[in-house]
Amino acid sequence: MATKNSEAGKKAAATKAANKAAAATADAPAKATKAVPVKAAAPVKKAPAVKAKPAPAAEPAQAQDDDAGGEDSNVAQIGRKELASAVHEHMKAAGFGAPEKLCVQLIQSLESVVADSLAKGVDVVLPGFGKFKTTLRAAGERRNPRSGESMTVAASWAVGFKPGKTLKDAANTRPAG
Repeated sequence: MATKNSEAGKKAAATKAANKAAAATADAPAKATKAVPVKAAAPVKKAPAVKAKPAPAAEPAQAQDDDAGGEDSNVAQIGRKELASAVHEHMKAAGFGAPEKLCVQLIQSLESVVADSLAKGVDVVLPGFGKFKTTLRAAGERRNPRSGESMTVAASWAVGFKPGKTLKDAANTRPAG
């Protein structure tokens, strides 16, 4: 109870002081006005920092494999297993009875042969499908886009793929949009 009385006394004193200050600064005779009690500002507490949660990634329609990916996250992807399964079905429809394990091995062998050929500096050309080739990126000064800092980059080999006419035509059969 003692604290309530002392708080009430402080509020009354603050109200009287506010009324006297208002009367002293007014040009006209002071009118009795009801002063609003002034509350002392409470210390401001900062809210705890909240870390931003990353947005959930959209799930692709097909399983992803290794670092296979594209720039469009909403495009369905076919991984190594799905590709081998599709090759197996295609071969079965063509009258070849190749087991699915053989098709998986075929896909892995194709990847190895292409990688080994490119490592030796030999381009891989599959007529109608496309051409895998390597090009030399020259060493030089590059700028880090995040920091704007300039840095020296060593020369390196880049792998490129140029699709053939048959592959381009097959890709253009689906509707745009």
